[in-house]
Amino acid sequence: MLLSKCITLLFLLVITVIPCSLYAAPDQYPGDTSIYGATTEMLKPNILIILDNSGSMTGTVCAATGAYNPSITYPSAGYSTNRVYRVVSGSYSSYITNVTSVVTSCGGLNPRNLLQTTGQYSGRGLKSTGVCDGSSTSGVYVLGNYINYLKGGGCAVYKTKIDIAKEVVTNLLQNTNGVNFGIMKFNESEGGTFIKKSVSGSDYFSTIKDMDAIHSGSTTNRQALLSIVSDYTASTWTPLAETLYEAMLYYKGGTRKFGQTGFNASYKYTSPVTASCQKNYVILVTDGMSTQDQNTVLGTNIGDYDHDGADPGNFDSDGSHYLDDVAKYLYDEDLFPDGTYPSMQGIYYWFRP
Repeated sequence: MLLSKCITLLFLLVITVIPCSLYAAPDQYPGDTSIYGATTEMLKPNILIILDNSGSMTGTVCAATGAYNPSITYPSAGYSTNRVYRVVSGSYSSYITNVTSVVTSCGGLNPRNLLQTTGQYSGRGLKSTGVCDGSSTSGVYVLGNYINYLKGGGCAVYKTKIDIAKEVVTNLLQNTNGVNFGIMKFNESEGGTFIKKSVSGSDYFSTIKDMDAIHSGSTTNRQALLSIVSDYTASTWTPLAETLYEAMLYYKGGTRKFGQTGFNASYKYTSPVTASCQKNYVILVTDGMSTQDQNTVLGTNIGDYDHDGADPGNFDSDGSHYLDDVAKYLYDEDLFPDGTYPSMQGIYYWFRP
């Protein structure tokens, strides 16, 4: 389900809601509302993005395919970038140490220029020293960089996974209106947290907010959150289940477990949920498997909740199999069991390959 070589929208979690609008309180007298019916107010949905900032996100992946570009040094597929290889029966045989040793004139062609610009040369044979073979032999020669390009599936543009993720999230924030957004990241070791940054002279916390509201001066919350995404770097572990657990605490207005201090004196979150009809989501953007994800709170409060017998699992770097259990727990359990909102407020989730 999780892919290590590409950015994956792992799953979309949706807090269940009553299919209705937010109704005005009933009149205490026979007024317009009693005559024409209850007025409604459209509630903006809440979306919390958990954006992977683990060290593996610094790895490069293919962002676009295209023609061979000699200005790009393609990731090695086992062939030296500037070495010249001779094609023999469909195989590549190391032949000339460096393309700069190849002659610039042979049989009316410029082998060195062709290798440096197109990655390949076909014509009169070359000796292993790079000089033109005086005989009538011919051959096909390719540059190691060109072979790496072919082995890489014809990729023309490489980007780090964190840069791709930042571009996707930035585009989402810039082009999605009528939605409240927030972002959570992984801590260095355990769980996840919101991000604090000084924007326009005032601290901004990346909790869910109305994007069109003013943060400070003329700076909107949208601009402030985009600034946080712009500064995003990757260096942590990947505590997927612990961070989803922290997201649950935030949505229900619970006391933080892994979140950093500084939000309020009591360390208790203020839930962004304002009505039972409001739609609320969590989007997890990640590239890899769980690591450093075995805090005892998962085993104690969640455990093998889906009864698959896989927990905590045998993962490298103290990862765990608790992510699906936390997701099922959020689906089954009422976030507001005290009756704050009518009906059960659980979470639905969809997995994406």
